[in-house]
Amino acid sequence: SACSNQEKKSQENKVPEAKKQIAVKKIFRNDREKMNLKGPVKYTKKITYNMNLGKKKPNIQEIKEYAFDSLGRIVEYNVEYPEGKVVQKTKKIYEDTLLVKEILSDKNNKPFQTIEYKYDNGKLTEKKHLLLPTNKIVSKEVYRYDGNKKTAEFYTKKEGVLQQISYIVSEMSDGNIIKETKFSPKGDTVYTVYYKYDDAGNIINLKNISGTGKKFLEIKYQYDTLGNRILEVLDNPPSNSVRETKYYYNSNQDLVKKQVIQHY
Repeated sequence: SACSNQEKKSQENKVPEAKKQIAVKKIFRNDREKMNLKGPVKYTKKITYNMNLGKKKPNIQEIKEYAFDSLGRIVEYNVEYPEGKVVQKTKKIYEDTLLVKEILSDKNNKPFQTIEYKYDNGKLTEKKHLLLPTNKIVSKEVYRYDGNKKTAEFYTKKEGVLQQISYIVSEMSDGNIIKETKFSPKGDTVYTVYYKYDDAGNIINLKNISGTGKKFLEIKYQYDTLGNRILEVLDNPPSNSVRETKYYYNSNQDLVKKQVIQHY
């Protein structure tokens, strides 16, 4: 019929709606993948330079070295600050899939501190910092879980006694932190951090509000359709400054360039 022919032509001429581009969330299986390293990489080094105006050669600000096990986990982590001649070495020890101990050493490989971790059904319940060689506790963190909330209590040694200095309550949703509030031992709010995510679960906004209700930090993130972070904008109202960080990737999705622009 004439009516059905008109409907058919109308459907044929209808322009299809553009599909919304949604970024995927990158899933990292280990430390090596988080650092954007591919393949069975066993060792990597990262050097940060200070670009001094008027000088032809930049100064080395920091050197970081990482060693990985066969599962891609960091087993050794060294940090060196050449200008201050400070070197700290960290060795990580695992039991099954859990990190149970870290040993911190100086540039002469002399251990000076250990960090011990305890778990209950795979959830972290305690983290202790002990000085060597006495094994005296200098600080610790205790974690408690209640539904979608996690509470972290922080203690440090004052006058020979461990005293609580603060605690943080985190609210979770779909495995992501959506709100994090730090309190003083008396229960006064120090600050609150709010988190927002896109449909894929990538964080797109982080806002830090002081205990008095003033915003003193906000970070916004953008991603491409493959889940690569391409832009980070940090707004710091107290210093009246904005810092933009742009990330560039090659066709293999390897990070090849990071550009930082500071606005005042």
